[in-house]
Amino acid sequence: SHDKPFDPSLFVTIRRRLGQEAFNEMTNSFLDAVAEAEKKNKPKKKTSQKDEPLNSTSTTSSEPLSIDGSTDDKKRSGMLLVDASVAPADIKYPTDLDLLNSSREHSETIIDELWQQVKTTGKVKPRTYRRVARKAYLNMAKKRNKKSNELRKAIRKQLNYLKRNLNTINELLDKFETIKWPLSAGLYRQFLIIQEVYRQQQQMFDERCHQISDRIVSVSQPHVRPIVRGKAGRNVEFGAKISASVVSGYAFLDRLSWDAYHEAADLPVQVEQYRDRFGFYPEVVIADGIYGTRKNRDWLEEKSIRFSGKPLGRPPKKTAENAAQLKAERKQRRKENGIRSRIEGKFGEGKRGYDLDLVKAKWPETSESWVAAIFFVMNIARWLRDYFFASIWKYAKVWRFQLFPAVKELYTVFL
Repeated sequence: SHDKPFDPSLFVTIRRRLGQEAFNEMTNSFLDAVAEAEKKNKPKKKTSQKDEPLNSTSTTSSEPLSIDGSTDDKKRSGMLLVDASVAPADIKYPTDLDLLNSSREHSETIIDELWQQVKTTGKVKPRTYRRVARKAYLNMAKKRNKKSNELRKAIRKQLNYLKRNLNTINELLDKFETIKWPLSAGLYRQFLIIQEVYRQQQQMFDERCHQISDRIVSVSQPHVRPIVRGKAGRNVEFGAKISASVVSGYAFLDRLSWDAYHEAADLPVQVEQYRDRFGFYPEVVIADGIYGTRKNRDWLEEKSIRFSGKPLGRPPKKTAENAAQLKAERKQRRKENGIRSRIEGKFGEGKRGYDLDLVKAKWPETSESWVAAIFFVMNIARWLRDYFFASIWKYAKVWRFQLFPAVKELYTVFL
C-alpha cells in the first residue's frame, strides 16, 4: 500500500494526550526497574564517586534509588543537584513592529473569511489597505539602522491599520443574525489573540515603555513568555522555564512554567520530592549560589541537610586552630562545585543532542510533553551507556584472564 499508515498529526495527539505527568510517571517506573535490576546484580567491587551506580545515592551508603513507600525522616543520604534553565520555543525573535504586522495579516485573513459569507450583490468589500500597510512595514523592516522616531512612526501606522481591521471584523460579525458562529475555532482563537496584542501594544505605545504583564511575543504561540536569563549573548530567552534535579546521573523534571519565576523558591519542593522518591532526605544539596538564600539555608538547617555553597556573612578569621578545618571546607566546596557541573552537562546534553534548545511543538500541552520526553529519553540513554561500558568491561575481563593466555600459548607454539 502506498497510502500513509496514519496522519502526521497523530504524534501531536499523542503528545497532547500523554502530557508532562505521564512522562514523569514513565521515568519513575523506568528508574524503579533499573534500581531493581542493579540491586540483583550488585557488583562486589566498590565503585568510585564519579561512576556511582543507580542504586547508590551517596558516597557513604548504598541505598536503592526507589523503595517501597517507606520513609525514614532521621536518615540523610545522597547528593541532590538542582538547577534551572529555559527550553526555548521555535519562534521568531519578537519585535513590536513584527508582532503588529503579523497581527494585521491575521486580521486580513479573518476579514476575507467573513466577507465570503456575507457579501451580497452591489456591496463593496471593506478596505484593509493591505498593500499600503505591507509596503510601510517593509520600508522600516529592511532598514539596517532604525531611528527611534522613525520606528515609533511605523508602529503607530501598524496600530492604526490593525485598529481599523478589528473594527471591520466587529461590523461584519454584527451582520450575522444566525446562532451559528461564522468563524472556525482556529480563526476565532486568532481573533482573540490579535485583540490582546493590539491592547498591549497600544498601551505600551501610549506609555512609551516596553514592559507589560503577560506580554505576548508570538501570535502563533501566545503562551510563550520572555524569560530574562542575564547570560552573555542571550540575555532574554523565549520559552518555558524548567527546574530540574539530578541524582546519580539521572535527571528529573521537577517544574515547568511558562511564566518567569525565581528558581530558589523551588528548593524546598525539590528536596521533598527527593524524600518522596527515595524515602529519606539528601545528605547535601549541591546548587548554584542563587539557591543559597537565607530562607533556604534556614530550612535546610532545620532538616539537617548541608548546603554546598559558601556560608553567608564575614568569613572566619584564620588561626592555627582552625586552619586545617578551613582548608578542608574550601577543598570540599571546590570538589562539590565541580560535581555541580554534572547538571549543567545534563542541560547541555538535552539542548545539543535532543532539541531541548528548540521546542518545535506549538501548543503548551504538546511543548510540555516534548520537554518531559527529552528527560525520559536522556535517562534511558544514560542507562544504555552504563550497560554498554559494563558489558565491555565484562568481556574485557574474560579476554584478559581466559582467552589471552590460550592465544599467547598458541602463538608461542607456532613460533
